[in-house]
Amino acid sequence: MELLYMKLLRIKLVGNIGIPAFSALNSIDDETVIVMELSAHQLNHIKTAPHIALFLNIREEHLDHFGTFEQYFNAKCNIFTKQGENDILIIDRMEKGITDRILNSPTSVVSHIESINIENVKDMQTQLRGQHNRINLAFAAEAVSHFNIPREIIEEGARSFTPLPHRLQYVGTYSGIEFYNDSISTIPDSTMAAMAALGNIGTIILGGFDRGISYKKLAKHLAKCNGLNIIATGDAGKRICELVKEQNYNCNIYHADNMKKIIELAFKHTQEGQKCLLSPAASSYDQYKNFEERGRYYVTCIHNYVETH
Repeated sequence: MELLYMKLLRIKLVGNIGIPAFSALNSIDDETVIVMELSAHQLNHIKTAPHIALFLNIREEHLDHFGTFEQYFNAKCNIFTKQGENDILIIDRMEKGITDRILNSPTSVVSHIESINIENVKDMQTQLRGQHNRINLAFAAEAVSHFNIPREIIEEGARSFTPLPHRLQYVGTYSGIEFYNDSISTIPDSTMAAMAALGNIGTIILGGFDRGISYKKLAKHLAKCNGLNIIATGDAGKRICELVKEQNYNCNIYHADNMKKIIELAFKHTQEGQKCLLSPAASSYDQYKNFEERGRYYVTCIHNYVETH
């Protein structure tokens, strides 16, 4: 059955997932189903939105480019304001900011809203960890259901999906410490979600390029984690730690300017049986080309430390 659907649906995955859309132009035709991740920067300029649009969430992000949260939100909203009357928008009704904006929008697509149901992924076995990934799976399941794909095939896809690098990526266990690479987490909410998904975090590595987003919620969360080792780097790391120190905290705070020093501190202060998590809550552009380079260098420095100690 799965092979039958593979033949019927010609699918191309492009966009921010790592494959530039223009590189796929010669391999698509009118029958190709294009799955595309769109950034706010791209959405800011679109004239036509996808037939099936998924609006997962909205958080304070990219203020260095958009200037204000409102400008950023407006760009993201183009994914439904540019849709037509026969198009479909899938949302999580628990995301009140999105729901309220849609209900107050004059666009005709309001009558074509569908909301995800987390219970649809309750029994799925998957390598993806955390509530945020359950929500992502629910969105994916809802989207592909519009292509009449049987649930058993959707479930098999969830079970067989291999998590991508830099997204809660398990690096290895060394000296009794589990290391995880979540370099893609460039906002506070994704960092807090990563901590909740893994649990038993002994050390968290935070910071990087400071884009001026709010870290108050993250700082309050960190301050409640008694005994947590915070290794901060970059201007964002400094600001996060300043906010933590304004709280009634019992964290251990360290600063390091480079990844080699960060890894040394992690091995020194993380207890056996605990986890060390790189989940920066900040952009990588102060020291690295992108979050992938930062994540790869983190993994390299761990391996180099293990080989030399």
